[in-house]
Amino acid sequence: MVTTIIVGASLALALAFTLAWLLKPGLREQIEAPKHLFQDQVRQYDQGLNDGRESPGGNSDASE
Repeated sequence: MVTTIIVGASLALALAFTLAWLLKPGLREQIEAPKHLFQDQVRQYDQGLNDGRESPGGNSDASE
């Protein structure tokens, strides 16, 4: 009995969330914002690493 209620409530909430995600683009942007922020930060970090490695005189890494 209790498990039926839990499963039913979980399915109902999942369906409601999915419908809200599909029908409201503003909500979708808000939900996915952390993902895009993280991707932008990783891209900036990678760009900073690449900029630091490129030097006019050649390879700046002394270990190679």
